[in-house]
Amino acid sequence: MEQFTWEEVRAFWRTHATRWSAIDYARDPDGLWNVCHPGAPLWLNRFYDRFQRAVFRRLLRRVPPPAAGARALDVGCGAGRWCRVLAERGYAVTGLDLQPELVEANRRRFPGMTFACEPVQEHAGEAAFELASAVTVIQHNPPAQQEAAIRALRRLLKRGGHAIVLEGTRDRDAGMFSRPIPAWRAAFEAAGFRCRAQAPYDYGMFLRLHWVAASLARRLRGAGRAATPADYLAPAPGAGRALLRRASDAARVVAAAGDRLLEPVLMALPPLLPPAQCGFLFEAV
Repeated sequence: MEQFTWEEVRAFWRTHATRWSAIDYARDPDGLWNVCHPGAPLWLNRFYDRFQRAVFRRLLRRVPPPAAGARALDVGCGAGRWCRVLAERGYAVTGLDLQPELVEANRRRFPGMTFACEPVQEHAGEAAFELASAVTVIQHNPPAQQEAAIRALRRLLKRGGHAIVLEGTRDRDAGMFSRPIPAWRAAFEAAGFRCRAQAPYDYGMFLRLHWVAASLARRLRGAGRAATPADYLAPAPGAGRALLRRASDAARVVAAAGDRLLEPVLMALPPLLPPAQCGFLFEAV
């Protein structure tokens, strides 16, 4: 599979913003339309957000409460959903993102926070933050830039500071550069971090079975290639397939309902199956 270069990744997010930045914040205050699975139904994006939040808050509870004036950095802040969580925790928050439309919207919506349109690799300064977070962000960088981003996080964190990181461990596509759990840990440890906790999640047993079935159906229709996760989550092309899409959507609702019950059980057990995502709590040493 041919994957994006760093320049193409940056161009992708600028283009992404032009298509998906028209967010209805009254209906979707966290901008999940843009930052989870663009074009997917809001209920499905809320499904994924539900378990990301569970992992994020579980790791955040292991971080000591912030002292007065403590600062937090959210990398790939999107529409500010994690910035809000960190601000509620008591941090002065800075958010970075590559989508200029979202950065400007965040400045209007959250005037007490600071936002910049730049990658963490280019953020100036040294050891200014007690906490940093990156939720499904570093995984979209090619490997060399992943390591540069991790080094930048260490540069920007004070000694003893913490990083909450949720990243992909299995799936790969043109703009998705997942690593296995041991490889993520090794990359952070090489940059001067110690792993304090990890929380595998996103097993998605039923939704993945649904995706396999949808991919097989696409091949049987003679589409010429298997569906990718992006195809699976995108709106169906053409009105002629409306009935098939409705049936598939109904099956997806059932699959998500099954995963809503099963996922918390799998998250609470020692890893029995390979997850698609993992949350980490790292300490800067």
